[in-house]
Amino acid sequence: MSHEEHLRIALEKKDVGNNYFKANDINQAMRAYHEAILYLRTMVPRPKKNGDGVSESAVARSASAVPPAILAEATTNLIAVYSNLAACHTKTERWNRVIDCCNKALDYDPDHVKSLYRKGLALNREGRVDQANKVLRRALELAPNDANIIKELHLCKQQEKEALERQKKELSGMFERGTVY
Repeated sequence: MSHEEHLRIALEKKDVGNNYFKANDINQAMRAYHEAILYLRTMVPRPKKNGDGVSESAVARSASAVPPAILAEATTNLIAVYSNLAACHTKTERWNRVIDCCNKALDYDPDHVKSLYRKGLALNREGRVDQANKVLRRALELAPNDANIIKELHLCKQQEKEALERQKKELSGMFERGTVY
């Protein structure tokens, strides 16, 4: 099967996933997105990370086998599908999977705003407010007028403030009792 055919099938699977997502059939959307990823991964080499164990020459051979235009389109769509899959996991509140899918998209494009936003949202829902703040601030740098990012950053600040108040209350209670032990 040619690279063009793989790409065509992957895009069809992505469209099917999008339609299921719009119809709120999250399980079927996830299935279609997974199938799209399988097709796209046949064309897009895994990004090299430290200690990945994949030699640069193997990655270069894999990338060179796919025409540049097809590779670019496949990579763009792979990022989008990982982000769409993260959106599905957001609906089911599987925060660790949201983070995992976003990380996969961000491995290919560290500035992918939707993935940064979804990752920040998931980190915040897991109570990892400091990490969420960092990720959301990066997203806001890239999309300064995005209302969802701004809203989530405000929620982070509110949660930080509440945590600080709880901490102050706990500490003040220790000193009122006259002992720290």
